[in-house]
Amino acid sequence: MFLVRLPLVILFTGVVLAGLLGVQSPGRNLATITVWTVWWAALPFLALGFGKLWCAVCPWQAVADWALRLRLWRATDRPVTFGLAPPRWLRSLWPALVLFLALTWLELGFGVTQSPRGTAYLALAMLFFSLYAGLIFTRGAFCRHGCLVGAITGIYATFAPVELRGRDRAICRGCVGHDCYHGNSRGNPCPTSQYLGSMERSSQCLLCLECVRSCPEDNVAVSLRPVASELLALPRARRDEAWLALMLVGLTTFHGLVMTPWWGRIAGAVEDWAGLEPTAAFTILMAVAVALPIAAYAGVVALARRWGGAGAAVARAAPFVQFAYALLPVAFFYHLAHNAGHLFLEGGALLPALSDPLGWGWNLFGTADLLPGPLLTGPALLVVQVGCLVVGQVYAALTTARVARRLYGAGRPALALAPVLAFSLILSAVNLWLLGQPMEMRTGL
Repeated sequence: MFLVRLPLVILFTGVVLAGLLGVQSPGRNLATITVWTVWWAALPFLALGFGKLWCAVCPWQAVADWALRLRLWRATDRPVTFGLAPPRWLRSLWPALVLFLALTWLELGFGVTQSPRGTAYLALAMLFFSLYAGLIFTRGAFCRHGCLVGAITGIYATFAPVELRGRDRAICRGCVGHDCYHGNSRGNPCPTSQYLGSMERSSQCLLCLECVRSCPEDNVAVSLRPVASELLALPRARRDEAWLALMLVGLTTFHGLVMTPWWGRIAGAVEDWAGLEPTAAFTILMAVAVALPIAAYAGVVALARRWGGAGAAVARAAPFVQFAYALLPVAFFYHLAHNAGHLFLEGGALLPALSDPLGWGWNLFGTADLLPGPLLTGPALLVVQVGCLVVGQVYAALTTARVARRLYGAGRPALALAPVLAFSLILSAVNLWLLGQPMEMRTGL
């Protein structure tokens, strides 16, 4: 794994140096193009295909691991750490949700995507969080609870066609040493404290393969599975994951709106009407964008609860938490559709940036003078984007039906699913409208 992580750490170092020392033009600096146009845009696609694979090669976690273990590749169960248990209020995804909201504000409100130096500072901040959490808390605290990238790819990993599991649960149950959890001379302890004997979800599995190396019975394997099978299997719902799914619904749509000409009109109207500065108006509108879908969803769930029947047999909070997973496909596949626009329209900007990473007039690979055009445009791109929305809506309908049957099988599941399904269709229609609007590019191409 060291040899896989090392190139990413070198690239991470280059991105930071380019952001700090290079020309402060987002379309010419390697930092902004690599981080926002390529990596951040491609991350949902990577999660769709391979789950949390990014977490296995994450450069800031790699640096933190090497620093705290005082070695680059050999296994050890004695890292440099105080090993404190995180406070109970931190043992959830809420710290990651707060960081996700903060990043969205920095990205869209503060314009960090247009600032190479700001991008470098943000990358260093993530490294600091990883190092600090690793030094103070038990292993994997930042990856499990604080990393916004891990939280997003974790919930998206429910769609991935790959999983890491124990081959035979009976062997796991009969194991005495639990080397997959504790580690041994062949492999480090599981960085997020997952036990393969009972693991049913991929949201906390980093695919680091330490358990593959440490298992004395060779009982761990990476296997293929149907797309979205984990989501459709309806594993135990978590309240913090439900809130993450709902925030993704609002923030992905908001992200698309901010990049259209309509945003300037809306923000300008709010600024003039309320007499606010642009930053204050943006903050208020972002809060509305997050809160409005959640408030509407709460009303939809109340209607589903009333129509579904089953009375006291269904816990009051259960529909709110479980139906949130049915909206996740809408958010995820719009995220894919929106980011496809960035990748296909702007991704070619990486080629000249690699030859001239600092914008100082270098031509390291002979590509600095290239004027890359879009990889896909017009009707072809729209077909890809609309296809994403259609697939997302299909999975939303399937998940809604399964949740309704689980909650209201003894009542009226067909009626219970109707308002939630209608709400998902409305969200998809809004996202389809956004895809038809002109989009502002990050690099200015």
